[in-house]
Amino acid sequence: MTQKEEFINHISFMDTKSLETVLVENAFKKYANTSFIEKLNKLFAEFKTVGNTRLEAYKGIGICECNKDKKVFCFVGDKTKDYFTLSYLENEKEYYKFSTSCSEVSYDEKLDVNNFHHFSIKPENTSEYKNHKQTSCPIKEYTAFCSKVICNMNAIEIWLEKHKDSYSETVALLKENTFKLNLVELAVKKEFEILYGKLNVLSILHKKEAYFKQQIKDYNEVKDSISRLKNWFDYQAENKNKYQLFSDVFYNNRTLTHYSLKIDELTLNPEDFKHTLKYLSIIEDSQAVVFEGTVKTIGDLYVHIESNNNRAYSKRKIVLSINDFCCSEYLITFSDGRVKHLDNLSVGQFVKVFARLTGGELQNSEGTNEYRHNLYGWRVEKLDAKPKVKKNTKEMDLYYKYILPLPF
Repeated sequence: MTQKEEFINHISFMDTKSLETVLVENAFKKYANTSFIEKLNKLFAEFKTVGNTRLEAYKGIGICECNKDKKVFCFVGDKTKDYFTLSYLENEKEYYKFSTSCSEVSYDEKLDVNNFHHFSIKPENTSEYKNHKQTSCPIKEYTAFCSKVICNMNAIEIWLEKHKDSYSETVALLKENTFKLNLVELAVKKEFEILYGKLNVLSILHKKEAYFKQQIKDYNEVKDSISRLKNWFDYQAENKNKYQLFSDVFYNNRTLTHYSLKIDELTLNPEDFKHTLKYLSIIEDSQAVVFEGTVKTIGDLYVHIESNNNRAYSKRKIVLSINDFCCSEYLITFSDGRVKHLDNLSVGQFVKVFARLTGGELQNSEGTNEYRHNLYGWRVEKLDAKPKVKKNTKEMDLYYKYILPLPF
């Protein structure tokens, strides 16, 4: 029996142990044969569970875009007529370079088939990959980081230094020799490259702490001078790139602090970025609309449970009375984590509210376009009691007597 005949025979009897002896290296795509055998074993188990004892092998030619003009094997269960397909190449001695194929195949004869089983392998589902996760030193150390409540940057810096050479070797290998790796090995190398790069980004951000510490110091020196403070903010606007990366990585306006120091399953220590966070709070407060007023009403907390069309969220509204010429009253909405700013707040308190003004043109129920604006609460500062205004009774009497129109 030739090697090609043995291959078909072993598949037909769902005998993967014997099949190992006739497979070429990396027979399925660029996967190790152990991964190919694992997938076949899983598929064979499904076929056997429903009563199939052997598979009939048929050859055809692919006709759809994914397998057009490729040679295709079709293996059909003898009882259920369930089937799967594999495209392949061949020479006189062996079949090789198997790949996933679909059900769109032309055969010399009409086949009696039932359910189609798609044959594919995901690297992360292979034992080869799972063994790597369990034995790789960098991955195990990273997993240990993630298991902690918070991870200090010092531990990450040590990890980066320890695996620096491995990272350089991995980058060089991925750049020049990816064809030498099977798909699981390639996935493993790329995963390590991405992991190292991700933690290196955290290192870059952490090293900026000294810069932001200096900026805060400069701010405290000029904040009482209008002209010097303007120059400070102009400089920050020109150098927005200094904090753009941090915002892109960690910004989350649903949280109380507006920044969530989490990346994947890793939670960082806020103390490692305290100057950056303080600096960004100054920048954000400068962009807010600020009101001082008295709390008139505080609404109940509304919680929306996640649905198919909307994410879960919570919100709470307050009305703030402003002592301006119009005796204005503003409705301000606090959402998600920021509703905590209203904890221990009571009606009648004098507060300063930082808010974001949003708005745009919307169509009302009558089909008319109109502009609507909303105030979204950013944070709240409790102030001392509202200062009493001294009344100038003598001068106001003159106003009422001579200026205010008389009721004729």
